[in-house]
Amino acid sequence: MGDSGGSGGISVFFGGALQGSSAAVFHNDSSGGQTITANGSVTGTAGAGIYAQNGSLASNITITTAVGTTVSGTVVGIGADNNGVGAISITTNGDVSGGSVQGIRATNNGSATTVKAYGDVSSTDSIGIYIYGETPSAGDITLITGDSTNGVTGGTAGIVIRGDGTTGDVIVNAQGDVTGKAGDGIFATNSNGDTLSITTGASTSVTGADDGIRASSGAGATSITANGEVRGTNDAGIEAYNDTNASDLTVTAGAKVEGGTFGVYAFNNGKGFVRVTANGDVTGTVEDGIRAESGGTDLTVTADAMVTGGKSGIAANNSGGGETEITANGAVTGTAAYGIHAENGGTATHLTVTAGATVMGGQRGILTSNKGTGATKIRATSDVTGTLRAGI
Repeated sequence: MGDSGGSGGISVFFGGALQGSSAAVFHNDSSGGQTITANGSVTGTAGAGIYAQNGSLASNITITTAVGTTVSGTVVGIGADNNGVGAISITTNGDVSGGSVQGIRATNNGSATTVKAYGDVSSTDSIGIYIYGETPSAGDITLITGDSTNGVTGGTAGIVIRGDGTTGDVIVNAQGDVTGKAGDGIFATNSNGDTLSITTGASTSVTGADDGIRASSGAGATSITANGEVRGTNDAGIEAYNDTNASDLTVTAGAKVEGGTFGVYAFNNGKGFVRVTANGDVTGTVEDGIRAESGGTDLTVTADAMVTGGKSGIAANNSGGGETEITANGAVTGTAAYGIHAENGGTATHLTVTAGATVMGGQRGILTSNKGTGATKIRATSDVTGTLRAGI
C-alpha cells in the first residue's frame, strides 16, 4: 500500500508476482500523478488486485500490465478512481478478474478516460468493465477490448459506460465476445456530450440477459455498428434511444440479431434522422423484429436479410418532419400483426415501402398510414400475404 502527499506523485514498478489481502493499493493526495506498471501477476486475496485513487489536487492515473500477466481481486481486479483534474489510462495485456465488484473499474472527475483491455476481463458478481465520467468536465471516454480470442464477462452486465461530461465522445470498440449474465451485454450512455459510438467485431457475439446492446444519448449523435451476432434474452437485441437534444441515430447490424422483445428498437426523440440497416437475420420474439421511431427528421429502414417479429416484422413510426423509407430485400414476417407497418404523422412527408421478397402478416401483409404532406408509394415484387385481412 502506498500514499503520497506534496507534489511528487506515485510511480511503482512490479517486476515479479505480488500477492496480498489487497495486493497493490495506492492513495495519492499530491499534485502529481500515479504510474503503476505490473510486469508480474498480481493477486488480491481479500480485496483489490490493483487500486489507485487520486485526491482532488492530483493529475493522471496510468496503469499498465504486461503480456501474459494476470491481475485478480476478490473485490475489484483493477480499479482507478480519479478525484483530481487529470486523465485515466488503463492498458491490460493479460487477464483481469474481479469478484464482488468490477473486473476493471475507472471513475473520473477529471478529464479523459481510456481503457484498453487486450486479455480476458471478468467479474464474478458485478460488471466486467465499468467506466464513469462523473462530472461536466469529464472528457472523452474510450474503451477498446480484445480480439476474437479474448472477451469480457460480467456476473451482471458485461460492459457499462456512463459519460456525464458536457463535451467529449463515448467510444466503445469491442473486438471480442461480451456477455452480461444478469444484465445488458453492453450499455453505454453519453448524457450531455458529443458522439456515442459502439462497434463490435466480426465473428463475435454480444449477449445480455436483458438487452444485448443498449445505448442512450442526451445531446450528440448515436451510432451502433454490430459486425457480430447480438442477443438480448429478455429484452431487445439492440436498443438505442436519443433524447430531445440529441441528433442522428444510426444502427447497423452486420450479423444475426435476436431479442426476447424487439430484435432492433431505435427511437430518436431528438433533432436528427433514424437509420436502421440490417444485413443479417433479425428476430423479435414477443414484439417487432425491427421497430424504428422518429421525432426528428427522416426515418430509413433497410433489411437485406430475413426479419421476424412476434407482432410486426418491421414497424416504423415517423412523428417528425422528414420522410419514411422502408426497403425489405429479405423475407419479412409479423406473426400476430403486420409484415410491414409504416406510419407518418402530420408533420412528416413522403412514405415509401419497397419489398423485394415475401411479406407475411397475421393481420395484413403491408399496412401504411400517411397523415403527412407527401406521397405514399408501395412497390412489392414478391408475394404479400395477410392471414386474416388483405395483403396490402
